[in-house]
Amino acid sequence: MKSKLLCWITLVLCLTLAPCILNAESLLISQVNPYLGYGYGLYSWDNMTGDLNTAFGAANITLSGLH
Repeated sequence: MKSKLLCWITLVLCLTLAPCILNAESLLISQVNPYLGYGYGLYSWDNMTGDLNTAFGAANITLSGLH
């Protein structure tokens, strides 16, 4: 019974807080040794890069961990 109640409370909290969490204005991407062109701005991720640029604006995306 306790586990069901805990699940319901967790679900309600997630649904309540989701709009606050999803309303981000910037994005930090940690990208260390991307695999075969799969990563932000790399050739195998053109569509994903475009989607992220549309959602956040390219100027609001920061890359970290590039090697």
